[in-house]
Amino acid sequence: VLELAVEEARNLSHHYIGVEHILLGLVSYGKGVANDVLMQLGLTPEQVRKQTLQVMEESKGRTIPQIGQYKEYKYKISKGPLVFLKLGGSLITDKQSPRTARLEIIDRISREIAAALKENPDLRIILGHGSGSYGHTSGNKHGTRNGVHTKEEWIGFAEVWHDAASLNRIMLDSLHNAGLPAVAFPPSASITTLNREFISWDLAPIKYALENDLMPVVYGDVVFDIQLGGTILSTEDLFVHLAIQLFPNRILLAGKDPGVWEDYPENTTILTKITPAGLELLEENIESSEAPDVTGGMKSKVKQMLTLVNLIPSLETLIFSGEKPDSIKSVLSGESSGTVLHT
Repeated sequence: VLELAVEEARNLSHHYIGVEHILLGLVSYGKGVANDVLMQLGLTPEQVRKQTLQVMEESKGRTIPQIGQYKEYKYKISKGPLVFLKLGGSLITDKQSPRTARLEIIDRISREIAAALKENPDLRIILGHGSGSYGHTSGNKHGTRNGVHTKEEWIGFAEVWHDAASLNRIMLDSLHNAGLPAVAFPPSASITTLNREFISWDLAPIKYALENDLMPVVYGDVVFDIQLGGTILSTEDLFVHLAIQLFPNRILLAGKDPGVWEDYPENTTILTKITPAGLELLEENIESSEAPDVTGGMKSKVKQMLTLVNLIPSLETLIFSGEKPDSIKSVLSGESSGTVLHT
């Protein structure tokens, strides 16, 4: 659906991806939950397309920026490169021990981010982190990603929210102690999905934050879903949506492993690069996740990032280890490490 939305925007000569393009992409897809909902409402794909295009045409003269169009990425032009950095749950928590943060690792990473920004003040970072042994423990217990409908499931939804927010609080405290102007943007408070496809997420606050030299922080979290009631979005889910709107220069995924293993579970050889064409040959050997991971683990991450590099050929994506001292700072400073994903 994201690829179709990008294609719709290109056909309309739009330099942003908004809710309207995602709706047109869902209509073009022609199947799935969204299509079923439209049919239940008595709407045909042709009617939806015609009405959407009409609304877009009528809004051309408006002076208020549309969603995803704020200042046409002025911050990207007027400031330095934009990097998405994800700290994996396996890196910042002990995934084998429920609700256990690796505090020394978190504090060391915060200091390294601060050092990288001191060396390159023009660098812009959107930081994301997984929920590790916090959200994944309760999410796995309640099956929250699969949907939330009963009273017991909604209680579980709240438990996952609390766990994810608790780890985010630890992360934010560490970043602020390192002198970083980090501001959290909780997905549960701002995103609505339809069967885990984004329906609404106002990105203007994140763009304002970047314009004013703040560091937006997002994280794996519960969200309200029109079809599923509630679900869980991973940091990679968030990065995919953000990337097609903000066009980062690099996406850096830091975990415990030094990259993507070619021979899991033997783990003797790291793949130095993966392309979309080569993924099919490697799929059987790429692990999902050793510890509880309700959002799919490594295989899901690789697939999502390859979808992005297909859409944004200039994008550099790395999967690497953040375990060793200076590893985060080195990669933020431009070095390549681990597994590179490219077209």
